Amino acid sequence: MSASSPHFANLPKEIRFPQATVLVEPERLARYREVVALPESEGSSWRAAIPASFLYTIYLSQPGFRDRYLAYGIDAEHAIHASQRFDYLRPVIAGETLLLASEVKKILARPGAANFIVSEETRALDVDGAEVFVSAATFAFRATDAPSGVPQVAPRFYTETPDYPVIAVPPFEASKLQAFAEVSLDSNPIHLEVAAARAQGFQKPVVHGMLVMATLGEGCFRWVPEAELERFTIKFVASTPVGEGLSLVARTRLEEPESGLVILDVAAIGADDQSIRATAEVRLRRV
Repeated sequence: MSASSPHFANLPKEIRFPQATVLVEPERLARYREVVALPESEGSSWRAAIPASFLYTIYLSQPGFRDRYLAYGIDAEHAIHASQRFDYLRPVIAGETLLLASEVKKILARPGAANFIVSEETRALDVDGAEVFVSAATFAFRATDAPSGVPQVAPRFYTETPDYPVIAVPPFEASKLQAFAEVSLDSNPIHLEVAAARAQGFQKPVVHGMLVMATLGEGCFRWVPEAELERFTIKFVASTPVGEGLSLVARTRLEEPESGLVILDVAAIGADDQSIRATAEVRLRRV
C-alpha cells in the first residue's frame, strides 16, 4: 500500500513506537552466518561471531513490525535502505533477550515529490537495562502509486589505491537473495521479484543493502583479524543487480597501536566497472 505525497506531508514529524522484546535466535544467527560468509582463503579462517548487519534482523524480528508503519499509511515492505549506522556497545549473545525501543526522528516529505525520507533510531537494552547496540537508519519510500524510474545519476568510480588486498565477491544469484531474505526477515519484493523491482524503477531485482553491509563486514575481519566492531556507518551509493559481483576495497584512516583502534574507509565497487555501490566507515578494535 502506498499513498500520495500530500498524505505523507501531513504525517507527524516524530513517531515513538511501543517497546518490543525480541530473542536473538541461535539457529537464525547460525544460518545467517552461513549465508553471508565469504569464500574462505588461506590464513583467513577466523570470523566474527555476529555478522556486521545481523542487528538489522534483530530489529526486523520485533512483533508487529510490519503493522506499526501501516497505521500511518506507510508500507514499510517497499522501503529502500539509504544509509545505516550501528554502534556496537557490546557483543550480542546468541540466545539472549533484548528490549528494543524505536522512534522515527524525522520524516522529510515535500508535496509532489516522488519519494519521502524517514530517519529512525533504535536502542537495544539487555535484561539488566544496559545498552547493547544503537541503530540509526534512513529509508526512502515511494510517495506515489505510479511506477517511477530511478534517477540516472552519473556513476562514481573508485580511484584510490587500497591499503589491503582486494576481496572478490562472487555474483549474487537469485538463490542467494532468497536465502538471505528468509534468514534476515527482509522480504522486500524488490530483491526477489522482477515485477516488483521494475515497479520501483529497477531493471531486475537488486541485492539487499544489509547483505552488502554484511559482505563488507566480513571483508573487514579479513583485513583486521581478531577485532571487534565498534561502529559501522554505510551509505548506499548505487544498487547491485542480481547476477553481479563486487570487489571490496579498504584504506586505513587511523590506527592506534596502543589502544588497538583501527578506522577503515571501505567500499563495495562493481567487479567489472569499478563504480562505487556503497561506502562505509568502520571502527574496529583489536582484541
